[in-house]
Amino acid sequence: AAAAAAPASRVHGMADDGKTGEADGGAGAAAEEERFDVLNEDGSKTGETERRSVVHARGLYHRAVHVWIFSPDTWEVLVQLRAACKDSFASMWDISCAGHISAGQGSREAACRELEEELGIAVPPSALELLFSNLQRETDRGGAFINNEWNDIYLLTLARGCRPPPSWFVLQEEEVAAVKWIDVDELAGMFERQ
Repeated sequence: AAAAAAPASRVHGMADDGKTGEADGGAGAAAEEERFDVLNEDGSKTGETERRSVVHARGLYHRAVHVWIFSPDTWEVLVQLRAACKDSFASMWDISCAGHISAGQGSREAACRELEEELGIAVPPSALELLFSNLQRETDRGGAFINNEWNDIYLLTLARGCRPPPSWFVLQEEEVAAVKWIDVDELAGMFERQ
């Protein structure tokens, strides 16, 4: 894993007014709660699994994936507007795609799953370039939500001449309200204002 000092990849909750927050990257409530592999502080697996709610209540280390979709033709990245029903940072702009890695699942496999679920994109694992991993530590909701999350940051670079309009994506409505393309320089400015 890369150094923990690496910056977080998400512009968590990029509100149109420039205000930001940190997103948990997790799924909303489900019939059967998702389980995660529990990690040591260095990102290695402990051999244990735990429910999502317990992981965040106790601040257990776990892993997630973040995927940036990049268009080399226009020098833009795709960002998503989180659904209004999300349990954290609802209705705020976020990275192209993200989610937790389920217990027993590989990182690239999880990234491909999230792309297909959230945006309707099916890509082979080899299409994803691992940029780095970083440790994100944050506390929210007065300490009730503790996020000690190793994030594997991927880049999906589209082929030249292939930049679909936002309406092309099939959005998972309980996760994503909208998507839009944003210039890389504009995105960098948002990071600087954080």
